[in-house]
Amino acid sequence: MKWEIALANWRRDRSITEPQSTYKSMMLEEDEELNDAISTKDEHEIIDSYADQLVVTTNQIALECTNGTYPELLEFNSLYDALKTYQFGLNNSAVLPWIDTYLRNQIEERGYIVDLVMKQVVKEISSRKQDPEQAALWASQGGNINGDKWQKNKNQDPDTLYKADYSKCKSRKRK
Repeated sequence: MKWEIALANWRRDRSITEPQSTYKSMMLEEDEELNDAISTKDEHEIIDSYADQLVVTTNQIALECTNGTYPELLEFNSLYDALKTYQFGLNNSAVLPWIDTYLRNQIEERGYIVDLVMKQVVKEISSRKQDPEQAALWASQGGNINGDKWQKNKNQDPDTLYKADYSKCKSRKRK
């Protein structure tokens, strides 16, 4: 299954049906984690951060840029500059695709195959189970009617959690 389809299923399962007003803050939080990973030269965490940002951006594009047409893409000097331009609730169909392309390029420049990285990260996030109390509430009310954030089951058996293995995602040219 293509990772974009798996991610669409993931959004559906978590009742994520609207653009996330927290997109910018989630991206900046991930960027801080990226900077920490870069400073410690932790390759796994660097790729994981780019992949997490690509998940958040892919979701936002799917939920916010629904017409499927994009005007001429804007050019930015950095992810931070693009995020400064992003405004929730406005037409971001020129900003989000630039961020998407930027993140994909960062993964590829480090010698990884984007589709394989994203399959790993989607497999990891999909292995998480919902908090049982929240799951029961959502089931009883016919879904997430309040727009609450999907909560992880803090007591999930660690043996059931998948950990992304990005070493499987290296380009043959760069191994």
